[in-house]
Amino acid sequence: MQTRLPGYRDRIAHVSLHEETEGGLNLNMPPELIVELGERGERAARLLIRSYEELIFASLMRRLIAMTGRTRASEHLRIRLLGN
Repeated sequence: MQTRLPGYRDRIAHVSLHEETEGGLNLNMPPELIVELGERGERAARLLIRSYEELIFASLMRRLIAMTGRTRASEHLRIRLLGN
């Protein structure tokens, strides 16, 4: 199973479903439940996006420090990007 391999498992979010009433071929789900399932998926997607944003930012910061050799430049960039 690919979900156990490095590089795959960190890109997968688990959204829990009640086996008998949610997901699958359950064509009798009420519209409210379908909306709620979609919201669970959106929350999972936001968590994945946030984790990748943090990884990308950390990588950019390491490259900037390596290129400039100055931590002040990286602090200035962090302040501009994050607004802190």
